[in-house]
Amino acid sequence: MKKILLLLLITISFGNCKKQENTNLSSQSTKKKFVDTLQYATGFQVQKYTDYTIITLFNPFPNASKSYIYALVKRGKVIPENVKYDQLVTVPIQKIVVTSTTHIPALEDLGVLNKLIGFPNTKFISSKKARALIEQ
Repeated sequence: MKKILLLLLITISFGNCKKQENTNLSSQSTKKKFVDTLQYATGFQVQKYTDYTIITLFNPFPNASKSYIYALVKRGKVIPENVKYDQLVTVPIQKIVVTSTTHIPALEDLGVLNKLIGFPNTKFISSKKARALIEQ
């Protein structure tokens, strides 16, 4: 669950990214790679390849002893065997469960509220769009 929420927050942060080609980081794949240079967000790195993206969270929580690596792989594509990761996520994500009402406006803004399939207690949801989906 925490992994999905982190990915959602990272997705929202992508609006502040600039692409910068990086040619010396091709050890994971022979396909073209870009490293996003983040203007405001910190604590993670995004490496984009043709069929997948590697997101490294450097300090995922206070006093973390390691970084976490997520591989976002396009649906129907295969990630190279030499790519190291902690969690594989097939994208686009088809379903999501959130545990805070603060995530619902982000889902609305991203146009993916219909992907929300679970919430611990729907009586706290005030979003009109979300309420309409709950009623359905």
